[in-house]
Amino acid sequence: MLASPATRLEIGVENSRLNVTGKRVRNCVVPCYFVACGLMPGADPPGAWKPCFSAQVRGGGDSTVMTFEDSAGRALRQFEIPGGKGTVSIPLYEQPNHPYPAGTYRIRTRGGNGAEGALVVTIE
Repeated sequence: MLASPATRLEIGVENSRLNVTGKRVRNCVVPCYFVACGLMPGADPPGAWKPCFSAQVRGGGDSTVMTFEDSAGRALRQFEIPGGKGTVSIPLYEQPNHPYPAGTYRIRTRGGNGAEGALVVTIE
């Protein structure tokens, strides 16, 4: 009898300490020229601050669900990643120019193959 291979899910982030207060994370505003070209719906006004960072997942099976949670476990953002691997840009704000407060946050993943993972990030 052969044993099935163990399920594996890998999560990575560009940095686990995110300096939002000092604006040392990416700004994910949609520039007006994207709208003019018809590439994105809507555009952000000049000076908009929409902090974000990248998270990667690999090996989650057919699809993987990634959830960005606050320290109380409340889901702030949720993404479905078809194919079980890919990169997601996670917004760090509730409204433009109003980033999430400093503290500890968690990225949870659940793969289509039953694999789960979690990673802690800190917003400063």
